[in-house]
Amino acid sequence: MRFISRKFHLQESSVRFFGYFLITLSLVSGAVWRLVGMFWYTEFKGDQIRDAYIYMDMWHGVWPSLGPASSVGGFALPPLYYYLVFPFTVLGANPIWQVLLNVLCSWLSIPSLMWVLYRLFFGVPRHWRFVLVGAAGLWWGTVFQYIYLTTREWNPIPVPFFLLLMVVLMEWAYTAESPRKQVLIWIGQGAVGAILVSLHSTTWLMMPVVFAISSIIYIRKTKKWWLPVIGVFSAVFALLPYWVGELHRHGANTKAFLAVILHSSKGEQSHTLLQRLDRAVATYFDLGQSTYFFHLPMNALATIFLSAIAIIFLLRFRGDRRLLQHWLLIIGVYFFAAANYWDVLYIHYLLPIMTLPILLIVGSLSGLHWNTRKEAIVGGLLIALGVFSFGINLQADVEYMNDILGSDRLPNTRDAVHAVEQFQPGSAVCVDRGTLPQYQYIDRFIIKKNFTFVEGCDRIGS
Repeated sequence: MRFISRKFHLQESSVRFFGYFLITLSLVSGAVWRLVGMFWYTEFKGDQIRDAYIYMDMWHGVWPSLGPASSVGGFALPPLYYYLVFPFTVLGANPIWQVLLNVLCSWLSIPSLMWVLYRLFFGVPRHWRFVLVGAAGLWWGTVFQYIYLTTREWNPIPVPFFLLLMVVLMEWAYTAESPRKQVLIWIGQGAVGAILVSLHSTTWLMMPVVFAISSIIYIRKTKKWWLPVIGVFSAVFALLPYWVGELHRHGANTKAFLAVILHSSKGEQSHTLLQRLDRAVATYFDLGQSTYFFHLPMNALATIFLSAIAIIFLLRFRGDRRLLQHWLLIIGVYFFAAANYWDVLYIHYLLPIMTLPILLIVGSLSGLHWNTRKEAIVGGLLIALGVFSFGINLQADVEYMNDILGSDRLPNTRDAVHAVEQFQPGSAVCVDRGTLPQYQYIDRFIIKKNFTFVEGCDRIGS
């Protein structure tokens, strides 16, 4: 990096200012993409309507002991996601406020990622680190698939932020000096772990293993066995609504979850080690076509890019190895789980590793010897591919904004309210097929005119 400064006669202050600009731009643009998607809410349907009724019931003292149902296995997640969203509904029954938690967590993942990367690559001159983390934050804040998923009420969305927060807490556990701070950090680890197991079945599988391994390593290095125990009690306490419900259910949901794990472990015997390794590698490369170079006919381009940054990172990493180990522990447990999963891999299943390519390219660029011609060319190509990926996602973001803001835009919840609020109370209102649950919620909790809704105008007389 110093070579680049000398080659192009760049002043340290100019480089630092550019880094500050990128960091600011990443935070502002990341907020804009997400807030626009929230206020022009187009995805209020299905699970979102189901959960909206749960939040309204919570205002009447109906406290859930189970969260959203898993798509496989017949078990439900713990309910902490509902309890995190609920305080935001004090702003009103409008479904947009139920999205605010996801928007906030999605946006917070941007500075969290930048902070971790800044601490991770401490060997890079400070002014160049600002540029690298600013570019990383801008890129991550523009990833279309995550923005599109963010602009709805859905439990997996906060996963990247809370995983990054877990990495931060795992590092602070080693650096905190006062006993009070150490206790608070482990309480935080337990609480964040409890939240993560409540967000998706992937993190429910991952986090107990991650916590156990990290605790064993911590105890071996520090001999402070009581701090991980405090973390366990913190997680158990945070999940108290779930445990109370399980007492009444005689542990039925936990038994269903364990049955899925046992069934999966039996099914592993039909796959060889090589097949499972291939599955894990394929999951990593899915990030190319699904997220960073999506909708491109050139699948080879994504494969080459992801292969190059992984290889260079492994060979040339120069940074905080302990902090990297925390992150790699989470990623490693995820890939172990992915290697034993043989059903369809949906986009939200990739959320725990969606920031991985950004980590790898920042590490690759910081590890290259820029004063050699070959490595400078390699670095230039990696930057060009990164900018290309950024451009693909930026174009998709702009098109998405046009879809929800343009003249020929998608209908949103405000349109739905405006469409029916003009009618007299008690009217029979015809609505499009498939939109009945949406209008029933809007009438019951927002308009409150006691309409009778009918799907399809052919069922109402003229």
